Amino acid sequence: TINCVGANHNLSDVKVANQVSLIVNNAAGLIGNAQIEYGSFGDMVHLDPSSSYAGTIFPTGTPQQPVNNLTDALLIASTRGFVKIRLYSDLTISASVDLSGFSIIGRTADVGLTIQAAPTVANLTLEDLTISNSTFDGDVTIRYATIEDCTYVDGYIYNCGLIGDLTLAGGDKSVIDDCYTADQDDPPVIDMGASGNDLAMPNYSGIVTIKNLSGASNELGIGLDAGYVTL
Repeated sequence: TINCVGANHNLSDVKVANQVSLIVNNAAGLIGNAQIEYGSFGDMVHLDPSSSYAGTIFPTGTPQQPVNNLTDALLIASTRGFVKIRLYSDLTISASVDLSGFSIIGRTADVGLTIQAAPTVANLTLEDLTISNSTFDGDVTIRYATIEDCTYVDGYIYNCGLIGDLTLAGGDKSVIDDCYTADQDDPPVIDMGASGNDLAMPNYSGIVTIKNLSGASNELGIGLDAGYVTL
């Protein structure tokens, strides 16, 4: 007779009928492999372009074994039901991939990201990254990042450092909220794209130049915390 006390197993499911008596007293339900695998990701796929791991077989894509390419990362996310990607080292996205609805979060704020014109980025969220020479063609939200020399930013930018040229387009209202000049030797110049674009800049701190606003019905609103604005 085998008496199981305080155990956590599936013996009653896999036992072979014979003369052995099995008395089962599980302490809790057995946690299956699918549950263990899902929890190992921490609600996001881990992507490190410098990693040696490719593919989608577990544990690839976990903190233990970050995947080294965006294509596999998106496939893992789709299969597992994740919408967040943790980025460990610099990445340039140039392929025609659909990032709509995803969040890309840097492991540290100095992780670099460049998004070229090909990807679909509507409703993309970017956090804790250094974003440079990127093109956005959708409603993108950027938080706690450094933004340098980017074009077609259409959406919401919050608590970010700005460097270099920032060009607006898309004919919609952009919000640059609670942001600041990140490099006093290369302060931001915001190109309004002539006409069609509105901009709100509440609580800005530092130096900023606004240029190329010719639309008679377009609006620019700046709430200056400290610093100066050149028109």
